[in-house]
Amino acid sequence: MANRREGWRVVLGACLLMVTLAAGCAPSPDPPPPTGLVDSSLEMALWKAAQGCDPQTLRNLLAAGAQVNTWKGPLKTTPLMEAVRSYGEACPRQNVEILLAAGALPNARDALGNTALHWAAQTECIHIYQEMVTLLLASGADPTIINFDCQTPMMVATKTGCHEKVAILAEALRARNAQGLAPSPKPEECLKKEKQERERRRSLGLPPMDETPPGEQPLSGGTAPAPAPPAK
Repeated sequence: MANRREGWRVVLGACLLMVTLAAGCAPSPDPPPPTGLVDSSLEMALWKAAQGCDPQTLRNLLAAGAQVNTWKGPLKTTPLMEAVRSYGEACPRQNVEILLAAGALPNARDALGNTALHWAAQTECIHIYQEMVTLLLASGADPTIINFDCQTPMMVATKTGCHEKVAILAEALRARNAQGLAPSPKPEECLKKEKQERERRRSLGLPPMDETPPGEQPLSGGTAPAPAPPAK
C-alpha cells in the first residue's frame, strides 16, 4: 500500500511539472549583464594595459588592431593619459613611446579638458615622470592648453610643488613665445569665469586681476586664474 502511494506521488509530481512547463513557468536562465557595462573590446584592453607595466601587451594589442586613440573610463581618458602615470622598471617611458609611435594624440582631452601633459604634470616629483613631461613636449604636446578648471599643465605642476617640472614647462613656454606661437584658446568656461571676476573686482573697486599666473611668461591672450589639480 505504501509503495502504491509513493508511486502516485511520483506520477502527480510529474504531471504538475508538465503543467508548469506548458504554462511557461519554467525556471528562467540567469539574465545577461546590462548592455554598456561590460566592455571587452581591444580598446578597453589597451586602455587597461597602459595603466600597468607590460609594454609587450601594448604592442600585441596594437598589432591586433586596437585603436590607439580611444577614450575609456569615467573621465574618458586615453591610453596615453594612463601610460604617463604608469610605474615599473620599464615604464612609463616604454608605454608612452609605444603609444606615441602608434599615433597617440598628445593633445587629446579627457572629460575635464585635461591632456596627457596635465596628467604628467600632477604625477610624483621623480625623475621618470619629469622625463614624461619632456617626452610629451618633444612629441608636440601644447603646454598652453587650459583645462575646464582653467589651468595649464604648468599651473598643475606648480600646485603639486614639483619645481623640476615647472622649470621644464617654463622653458617650453619661453620657446613658444620666442617663436611667436599663439596660445591655445581658452575654454568657454574659463572666459566666463574671468569675465565674472573682472566684474566682481570692478564692483568692489579692486585693481584689475593679473591674468598671468605666477611663474608663467605672459602669453598673448592671457592665461588663466588660480589652479586646482585635475581630478582623477
